[in-house]
Amino acid sequence: MACVVIGGVIRDHKGASLPGALLKISPLTKKDRVLRSASSLASTGLLSFVQKPSDLVEARALIGEAAGGVAKIETPMALDRIGI
Repeated sequence: MACVVIGGVIRDHKGASLPGALLKISPLTKKDRVLRSASSLASTGLLSFVQKPSDLVEARALIGEAAGGVAKIETPMALDRIGI
């Protein structure tokens, strides 16, 4: 069970760590899905907060084959799921 130690408002550009939790959200934001941002993603080739292989499939579908990519694998659970 989780317990809030210090409460407050979660603002933009902040993160939270939930060890062992598989979040049912995409690492791609609404902004990434806009064509302008998709070209930015393609030029940098970076994708943070990857949790599972389908996250990479989703990103590849957005940017196409024109660019390579780097997935930021940040948790032990994500590493296990990706199979590296």
